[in-house]
Amino acid sequence: MTPMTYQDSLRLLVWDKAALALVGILFGGLLTHILNMCSKSRDRHLLAIDDSARRKREASLRIIDGQIDLLQRRLDEFLWPLTLYLMIDGAVWKKVPGLHVSAENMPTEAGRLVESQCLLPNHYRAVELIEKNFHLVAGEDELRGPMIDYVQHVAIFRALREANLTLNPIDVDEPPRLLWRSVSVSQAGIALKCLRRSLKWA
Repeated sequence: MTPMTYQDSLRLLVWDKAALALVGILFGGLLTHILNMCSKSRDRHLLAIDDSARRKREASLRIIDGQIDLLQRRLDEFLWPLTLYLMIDGAVWKKVPGLHVSAENMPTEAGRLVESQCLLPNHYRAVELIEKNFHLVAGEDELRGPMIDYVQHVAIFRALREANLTLNPIDVDEPPRLLWRSVSVSQAGIALKCLRRSLKWA
């Protein structure tokens, strides 16, 4: 078996990114479809109740709609884009020599380019997204802690590279954080909350 060339490694990296993006888009489409079904189901049932009860229910539903809109915003503006960044992180860091054991096939210089031109900018975009939208999840312990840990990890990683050190974050007791697991659990929880609320009014 011949070793992978630089072009083969980059081609594989691009395919990895494309596959991860497709999975994220498909999952997002499915969740959006579920949320749309929830909304349609609620509308059908409103027609079947009498006028005074309907007014009370409409007031309650406006509150629920506001909550669902907030949940949808959290997904669309924050958690879905963050999931994509985290998936790219997961795919890319495995290709960088010195960061992952299986990356030894890639030349060291190519690995440095992947790190500086793809991995680190992707980290910075994820941190920027967290900083911009943290208020949407600040009350959730299962997300707040891991997000702060991720921001800290990226800050240490950035400082090491800007200081021109070859150390990696794990070398200074700052291992990568598994934030994507918390984000995935939160996304599932949001979908479940929406479904429960719509079924409550069904």
